[in-house]
Amino acid sequence: MKAGELAEILMRVQTRSLDAEVKVVVCRPGSVGGMPSVAVRNAGLGIDWDARTFQIFTAEQVTTLTAEDVGAIRKDAVKGSSWHAFQQWRKQNDRIKELEAEIAALKAAS
Repeated sequence: MKAGELAEILMRVQTRSLDAEVKVVVCRPGSVGGMPSVAVRNAGLGIDWDARTFQIFTAEQVTTLTAEDVGAIRKDAVKGSSWHAFQQWRKQNDRIKELEAEIAALKAAS
């Protein structure tokens, strides 16, 4: 969508609706009630590498990742590691814990 298209949408809105709160719809599976969304904190034209873009800044972080994933990515980035490598490690570590629990249960049963 171009900024001009957004402006046209706003200009078509009835005057009585111009005080409506602006929100960004987000994916939140399993939520109940109104459309899941976050408030807009600010918006404006990008500069430098982001020139020729209109950017919307939300009041809350919007990501498809969980807070734990974001934290892990930041931690890995500081170490110079890969997020994908971390995901593989986490999957393998979970499997090891499952197998250790299974071994403990078998020892307890015998």
